Amino acid sequence: MCIRDSFNYGFFPQSWENSLRACVGDLLGDDDPLDVIEVSNQELLIGSIHEVQVFGVLCLIDQGEVDWKVVSLTREFARANNVKSMADIEALFPGRLASIKRWFKTVKTFDGKPENRLHFDEAILPLDKTLEVIEEGHKNWLELKSAQKPSDGNDYGQRLYSKRNEFHLI
Repeated sequence: MCIRDSFNYGFFPQSWENSLRACVGDLLGDDDPLDVIEVSNQELLIGSIHEVQVFGVLCLIDQGEVDWKVVSLTREFARANNVKSMADIEALFPGRLASIKRWFKTVKTFDGKPENRLHFDEAILPLDKTLEVIEEGHKNWLELKSAQKPSDGNDYGQRLYSKRNEFHLI
């Protein structure tokens, strides 16, 4: 399957989708930083850092885990194009959001895995919920950072130890 419209894919540093506590119903987070999709037509360099304006959030259920996707535009692009809402994004890029949703649902089927699903009737949730998800992700990261150290007792600074016996590099 080819995605009709491309997008930039990144994450919010200092965030974590908690895999130790339910966040949507009885579903746990995916044990990763909070994902950000930047939906403009500009190609951003891999590893580059950008200020984004957020507009909404998708709740992807990926193999039984919650994997939030924050919908955004770079602040520069949003200002230059007077984008203030999800409706403005849809008007500027007709069909792009539907194409992105399809891609997230089907991307893992090529590996023989079942199709992902989008919770909340596939809706892109509003800005107030988006900000709540971002704040929760940062709070989870702060808790992870402050409460857990590697089992050898050394303080590795940015190396964090989770209860799944994995290291998280933040």
